Amino acid sequence: MMPRLIPLLLPALMLVLFCTEARAHPQTGAVPTGSKPAEAPQDPIVKDVRSLTQADLGAIRDRMVPLVERYAGRKFKSKPKIQVTHNSTLGQILNAEFEAQFGHMFPTLAKKELERFTSTMAGVTSLGLLGKFDTDSKVLYILPGMFDIMVKAKKISKRHELELLTLIVAHELTHALQDTWFPLSVAIAGIDDQSGMHAYSGCIEGHATYIQDLIAKELGIEAAAREYHTLLVGKKTKARMDFALRYQRSLSSFYYSRGARFFEALVKKRGKSAAWELLENPPIRSDYLYGSPLTRRKDADPKAASPQLLAELAPLFTKRPRQIMASTADQTLLRCLLVSGRQETVDAILRPLREAWFVQTGSFPRMGLALGMRFADEKSAKSFFDAAPRILNDELHLSTGYKALLRTDFQLDGLPLRDSKLGMDQTKLTYTFRKGKFGQVKGEIRWYQKGKHVIQIDISNMLTKSAQLDKMAQRALTLMTQR
Repeated sequence: MMPRLIPLLLPALMLVLFCTEARAHPQTGAVPTGSKPAEAPQDPIVKDVRSLTQADLGAIRDRMVPLVERYAGRKFKSKPKIQVTHNSTLGQILNAEFEAQFGHMFPTLAKKELERFTSTMAGVTSLGLLGKFDTDSKVLYILPGMFDIMVKAKKISKRHELELLTLIVAHELTHALQDTWFPLSVAIAGIDDQSGMHAYSGCIEGHATYIQDLIAKELGIEAAAREYHTLLVGKKTKARMDFALRYQRSLSSFYYSRGARFFEALVKKRGKSAAWELLENPPIRSDYLYGSPLTRRKDADPKAASPQLLAELAPLFTKRPRQIMASTADQTLLRCLLVSGRQETVDAILRPLREAWFVQTGSFPRMGLALGMRFADEKSAKSFFDAAPRILNDELHLSTGYKALLRTDFQLDGLPLRDSKLGMDQTKLTYTFRKGKFGQVKGEIRWYQKGKHVIQIDISNMLTKSAQLDKMAQRALTLMTQR
């Protein structure tokens, strides 16, 4: 499952990690026709999660295992291990897990940057976990202390915490079952780009959420499952939520809600075996979540041969770039950025996306991000170039504290940019963010388009001149067309 990432403006929110942790999951499934109804929920084993013992936890596992097996259509080869633990222990597990993932996916990170980044991520993530299946030790860990903290903070209700615990165990047991048949750590070790991680996360999390939702419906605890979902994706606030938090909320919804709907449709059409066939041969891009729920796009391009294609652009942002991360991008990342756009518009401009890469240097509030995209044809690229800046401009205006200004009438030496030496159309969006603990944040986003390629460059609190941005766009275009 996806850890709750540190909210940044447009960026390190791309750094989606796989981490089978328990937080919250959406409601999507229905009990399959002919399924044997479950027994009525038993009286609580304990009065509250805080007093949970190892024996209590084992009893909950034993009640959930046959339900998970029945809905998933496969059985455990041995009884899964489950254990009560503390977030400090889990922090150590996460640190090692994150370091392996980041080191493999972002070889452009210096060793000290990798260690600092993963340590911070592990510390932040462990403070919000309720449970996690560890792919190394093969143990499902539950953190009773975090339940108590979240109840006191009114993040979850006291009356639903035991039901939430049941759903957490069901969801994480599904990950344990997936791991039994197709070791998750092996699959994750083979993923070296962001597109692959988005695709795999949607696959395993969608499947686990689908199974968990079926169990919630059968046990009659849908109210608890809805609360669990809210805990994961966050509550909406009358169109005035921070931009980065909306990005994060959308990312979680894509993995869990959309992923679960995909598996619901897949199983209904082809049976439970089809789900396992997909888990055995997972897609390499998350496009399958946004097209037909039953098939992967036949004309999809193969996996990117050079995930760090745009890494060399980092020094163009600043002479001494730090924390350089480069990889691929895909529909999930871009749909999160364009979440405030009309669904039909976003579908129309993103379905023709064929390949994309990014490089990010620094972190909020001083950060640079270059994103290069290749579309099916020039018409598709122009549609994205025309629509995306306006959607993002609206998004920033909806976000608390942002002011944005969009310009589309660029000329160079009195000529339209496409007819000038630059040879590309250009659109610019400038934004500022109110003063806070990070001080005043000033940023600029530029879009360049030529043929079937679009380059998007975002800078915040960086002294990067227009000539540098133009040079970066031209170099990105060269790299994408000569690959």
